Formats: sequence, structure tokens, C-alpha cells
Amino acid sequence: MTAEGKLVRASADENPDLLWALKGGGGNFGVVVQFEFALHPVGPEVMFAAPIYALDDGPGPIRAWRDFLAEHSDRVGSICEFSTAAEGEDFPEEHWGKRVFTLACVYNGDAAEGEALLQPLRELGAMVTDFSGRMNYCDVQQLFDTLMPSGAFRCYWKARYLSELSDEMIDLAIQTAASAPSDNSLSSLWNFGGATAKVPADATAFGDRSMGWMYSLDGVWSDAVDDDANIAWSRQGWTASEPFGHHGRAYLNFPGHGEDGDALTRASFGENYKKLVEIKTKYDPHNRFQFNQNIQPEA
Repeated sequence: MTAEGKLVRASADENPDLLWALKGGGGNFGVVVQFEFALHPVGPEVMFAAPIYALDDGPGPIRAWRDFLAEHSDRVGSICEFSTAAEGEDFPEEHWGKRVFTLACVYNGDAAEGEALLQPLRELGAMVTDFSGRMNYCDVQQLFDTLMPSGAFRCYWKARYLSELSDEMIDLAIQTAASAPSDNSLSSLWNFGGATAKVPADATAFGDRSMGWMYSLDGVWSDAVDDDANIAWSRQGWTASEPFGHHGRAYLNFPGHGEDGDALTRASFGENYKKLVEIKTKYDPHNRFQFNQNIQPEA
């Protein structure tokens, strides 16, 4: 649905410029009322590895995980998530309230083959606990839903792309995780590889995919009185990671409160920004769809 209230179809044959823009350009061009997806066979059973280690164990397991992914990112999707061990049956009592990190991995292929391949990540030291196992792919997709119940928390998230995951960046991520003012906050190191990295920069609006990693700081808390401390934590981690950044680009789904403005949006779309402006001007010349990481139409 365009700003003028017109229903249009975006496909390879109809309005292909709009389809291109929607693959990364967000809600700048209209309201999508129906999607049609091209699916790929996965599972239904996949191997999910989720060994959890104590943050006090230091950078060793994370460096080993990084090196493992250098060889296997074509078949393994993975994230290192820093969090706080919650009270309850999921964690041993001696770890309640302490910082931990999860080396979460999904193997795209035969589950038994994936279990063997991912086993070394479960042998990097004394685990706090281990949630690894074969499971339905759809169940894997829902595993972390309980961390973010709708409407339960106040949030401020920032993320930046990294050209590489250096030892120094790992050290920074550990230090930042240790200083989180809220036990609900998360921070994560995301690996990018495989098919995601092989799409040409000009094939979709998303743009350059040559970044190897992403670092996100997901400030999550309950009370408004804690706003300043939690926002400051996310922004300080974001600023400290700048020397490791990838051409000043950021993941625009995690923009904080948008205070970095147009400059960050332009940098993140890179050379695709000019074409996005042209398409924005065509489909939304008066910028009705502006409450987003906004691409402004030509005057």
C-alpha cells in the first residue's frame, strides 16, 4: 500500500525497483500487506549447540569459537550472547546472578553430522550448563522469545558492524558485559558468513555484506529511574567499539533512539543510498512514512 492508498505488487517482473528497495530499506516506501517467500529446505530437525560458560573464564572459549567459525560459517549460524544467569532450574544455584555467555550455533544440514561438528564448542572448559541438542528448526527460532516478553521492559539497543573479531574486541565485549547495570541486558557478537555474505552489495538495498561480524548492546531494564544508566551503558560500549567498526556502518534495526540521525543511515546504506532516495521520491514523495531510519525524498 503506497502513501496514496494504492495497492501495488513488487516482484522481479512488477515494480522491481520497489522490491529491491524493500530488501533492506525498511518501512520507507509503504505498508506491506502480503509477503510471498522463496523457501529453502531446512530440517525439520537441526542440531542446536548452546554451551554456556562463565564470563570469569575469560576470552579463551570465545577466541576458540571465533577460530572455529572461520572454517565453518558456511554451514553454521552463530552468535555469542552475554547475559546473566537467572535464578531457577536452568542454572546451578552457584551461578545465579552471575555473568555468563552462550555460544549459540545452528548447523544447517544433517543433525547427526552437526552434532559431531559442533561438539568441540562444548569442550572449551567447564560449562555452567548446556542447552545443546537436536530439535525442530521452528523451536530453535523461538528459544529466546522468553527473554523479551512484549511490553515487559524498557529497551535501548545499539549495534555496529565489525570488519573482524580481534582479540582486543573480544576483551572489550567481555569488559562491557561485566559492567551491565541491568541483569536483563544482553550484548552479543554475531557472526556473518555463508550465503548472507555472498549476495552482491548492489543486489539489494541492504548493501555491503563484507562485514564479518556485528556487535550489539541490548540495554533492557524495568524501571524508568534506571533509564540514564542503561542508555549510557549501551552508548559507551557502542563508542568504545568504534575503532573496530566496518566503514562506520551499523545495523539499522538497533538504532538507539535515532540520535545518530541521517549520517548513520547514509553511512550504513553506503553507495545504495542515492538509489534509495530516487525510489523514495517515486513512491513516497511527501515522506509520509518517516518514523523509521528515514530516507528523505528529493525536495
